[in-house]
Amino acid sequence: MIQAHMYILALLPIMVLSTCTTVELQDHVYPTVKETFKWDIRRFIQGDNLKYQLDVTTTLFQLEQPLHKLDEKNHFAGNKNIHHLAQIDIIAIRAFDIPETGAWTNDFAFMGQDPEDYSWWIYYSEGKQTQMNVAPKFDKEIQFINDNRLIKCLDLEYIDRDTFLVDCIEPQPQTEEGRVPGKNYVYIIKKGDPPKIISESTYSRKYLTVNDRKVQYHVYNAQNIGDGLNDEEPLRILLRGQYAYGTPGSSPTNLDGDCIIDLLKNNDKNEIVETAQHLDRGLLIQDLAIKAEDQEKFKFTLIDFKVMPNGDIYILDAYAGIYIYYINSKSEFKYKGKIDIGDGATNPAFAFDVNNKIDYEGTNHIHIAVVHQKSVVEYIDGVQKGGWLNAFEAKHPSFIFASQQFLIVNPGGNTFYIYNSDHQFLIHTETLLTKIYLAQSL
Repeated sequence: MIQAHMYILALLPIMVLSTCTTVELQDHVYPTVKETFKWDIRRFIQGDNLKYQLDVTTTLFQLEQPLHKLDEKNHFAGNKNIHHLAQIDIIAIRAFDIPETGAWTNDFAFMGQDPEDYSWWIYYSEGKQTQMNVAPKFDKEIQFINDNRLIKCLDLEYIDRDTFLVDCIEPQPQTEEGRVPGKNYVYIIKKGDPPKIISESTYSRKYLTVNDRKVQYHVYNAQNIGDGLNDEEPLRILLRGQYAYGTPGSSPTNLDGDCIIDLLKNNDKNEIVETAQHLDRGLLIQDLAIKAEDQEKFKFTLIDFKVMPNGDIYILDAYAGIYIYYINSKSEFKYKGKIDIGDGATNPAFAFDVNNKIDYEGTNHIHIAVVHQKSVVEYIDGVQKGGWLNAFEAKHPSFIFASQQFLIVNPGGNTFYIYNSDHQFLIHTETLLTKIYLAQSL
């Protein structure tokens, strides 16, 4: 059985520059007993992708690499179920963040399956925002499915601090009369003793089954529903997007060009229900005013999407760039614009991230970082800012995490590249033991 490993990554603000130079040879301090000093190493040595080590063994000094272990704990409580915890296949991991900013709150959860008895579990950790330097201990557990060989759970999301949402699909027996689509399940799991578990199910619009997809929950408050109407009730939605590399018949080298993002609502009974609205190639053809002669060849090749705190939905297409939508008060997708990111036919996109970046004058900008097959490119307010060429060889799925200063890039596999976004330099390269992780730059 596979041992489950997981990393939660955090960056400390350490910056290096492009050539290795010595800036200062020494410093003078006058410490008291048991007092600790911490220096930013760039005061003394500046360079690109440097590795540091002490030339003598000492207990007085220690080095912290840009990506380093803050703390370590047993990931599982395992008091009564220790025999099966080490066998959990982790499928998804999520941090509970502040909706207005996207910042982590130090609560984490992961979802996975025990392949021996086909049960599905959530393990979670509850922490304090003031203790971000302590590794989470996943000492609480909830089993939400028991002994189901058919169902496949794909993603995990927080609705609030005490409520999880899990997205699953169950293939259906096929008949001679025609194709029977898979049944989509949404599990709502509320913490408690015992936990409260409810599920909603509907048939898929087109898929018999899928291998990978994403869900994201968002609440549009009255002031940020995109049509400007002063609605009193917030609009609570769930977006479920089908990755182009995760559908039957597709693969990382043969992407699906007919993807869908479904729109579901959380109604006043706290039920997640399907709507008739979805974003697909048909809606894009309409919103982009694609000419009739070009419509048959038009594709929607979804790689990722992200809902921003203000409700804007950024959608990355492998070949066509980034589409921007929002959901109006009638629960409809509304088109806002498009960002071109180069020639997608020759340089497709593999991943992206979007965040709000504040410059030195305090002005807020939309910051987008895109992973291409051999490069990373950054955009500020839709205009290319910079990037790195011939950096790696990306494959699906790839990931990138952007912050005010840093980019953490995983171009597929287990290797991470850490870049300083402000100064356009590679800081550090790291290879981990696992592909299951979260990352946030501090």
